[in-house]
Amino acid sequence: MSDQWQPIETAPRDGTTVIVAFPLYNLVSNGLDVTAARYRSATFLNADVSGWVQLPDERGVETIWPPTHWQPLPNPPQAEEAPLPTSAGEETA
Repeated sequence: MSDQWQPIETAPRDGTTVIVAFPLYNLVSNGLDVTAARYRSATFLNADVSGWVQLPDERGVETIWPPTHWQPLPNPPQAEEAPLPTSAGEETA
């Protein structure tokens, strides 16, 4: 899968989380913003609206708006091995 921006019409609509770009119309900017989102069909969890939803924020709010482009999420970083703590609270190498 490409890691370049692609037209939103080519994005997966199966609930896969992707990065989307969407128009930002406010008093500060008229550009694009990006966020993680997924497509939700009207039948998903008895939702009454189909469309792209941003992952819920800290209040549990999902925002629906029309993105213009998408790309897959990058692979997560490699986890580094953390030192194991000892019973005395000191770390071991």
